[in-house]
Amino acid sequence: MITKRLAIPFVFWIVIVLYLAYVKEIYGVSQWIFPPLLILTALYIFNPQIEWWWYNRFPPKIDPKLKSFLLRASPFYAALSPENKDKFEKRIFFYLIGNDFSGMNMESVTEDMKATVAMYPIALTFSQNNFLLAPYERIIFYKHPFPSPNHRFLHASETNVEDGVIIFSFEQLLQSQYRPDAFINLGYYEYAQVYSYVHNKRPAPLVNEQHWDLIENISGINRESVIKFTGYKVPSLLGCLTSMFFDHPVKLQRADPTLYNELSSFYELDPIKLYTS
Repeated sequence: MITKRLAIPFVFWIVIVLYLAYVKEIYGVSQWIFPPLLILTALYIFNPQIEWWWYNRFPPKIDPKLKSFLLRASPFYAALSPENKDKFEKRIFFYLIGNDFSGMNMESVTEDMKATVAMYPIALTFSQNNFLLAPYERIIFYKHPFPSPNHRFLHASETNVEDGVIIFSFEQLLQSQYRPDAFINLGYYEYAQVYSYVHNKRPAPLVNEQHWDLIENISGINRESVIKFTGYKVPSLLGCLTSMFFDHPVKLQRADPTLYNELSSFYELDPIKLYTS
């Protein structure tokens, strides 16, 4: 991290001042400890802004292992042109350093786990500048479906609007990622709702109960299986249709061109054109 590098000379400065003042007992030198202390305090306070500025000017390449993971895990990323892949990778990097990830009853949260979540907001906002979707900057993982104060039944994901927290059952997240033929994609499902909270003044697509038939015809996934998978008796239709929009764009456009165009306008993105460009 750049702030740690910047701090090194000032730490040495303090060490030298302390040495001169207390070992060599040079009178009056101790007052020179205050400038580096003030600078180190400023580096600590403004650490996020400094890191963000630095990496914007000098964006690093992502780890080859992470790139390989994205190729396997994200059909959206895999279908992009080399130029757009580079854009996606940079945004993944910024999303990982710009958000707080933690796990409940987990020893650690790996980079692959973080990337498994990060690739969805990056896809949803790919044509926009606000890809961090602030203030939803805390992501919490459970190993399995969980209850919460707002929803006291077992469910697979949740967004806490008041606290800006997004919660996932990692088990269900992985299932939906690798089995789009069997499960609504939980990443797109939940981040569609986060997106709608952030862009609450933007006209959202008009959804109705008939769209459940559309979802089943496109993916083979029916309403009952979505209820069982997500844990919600009334699942988000916008979330489910967003999953169709990204995972089955051609089928969705053929089945309902109007809805496809509405989703494309909402996300300012056309996956079909993006995939083929």
